[in-house]
Amino acid sequence: MALHKYNQLIVEMNAAMRLDRHPELNAGWTEFARDLINSRRDRPNGPKGEGTDSTHHDTGDGAVIEKDEVADLVQWARKYHIDVIPEIPALSHSYYLLTRHREIADMADAEWPDAYCPSGRR
Repeated sequence: MALHKYNQLIVEMNAAMRLDRHPELNAGWTEFARDLINSRRDRPNGPKGEGTDSTHHDTGDGAVIEKDEVADLVQWARKYHIDVIPEIPALSHSYYLLTRHREIADMADAEWPDAYCPSGRR
């Protein structure tokens, strides 16, 4: 990649990486991913049947990756002069966060909320 001037790799993490301080997010992430995989959907419907943000529920194959696995990936990329940029979705595409914290969801009545309100007001 680096030889062709593609020297940055953006890795979407969501709660697919082990979060020691917030294990509830890892549990919610795997439940969410399993639901979509088992129902063969790529995204849930909103409360009135409207479309929702893309889910990326296949991140980490719908499971939780250990921190040492992520560190190995970063080390491998650096060896080949590739910068790794972690992506943690915010405001929208936040299924991983809202599976266990619906109190901050913009639409808490959605099957799987995908956006939150930064002001705390709905």
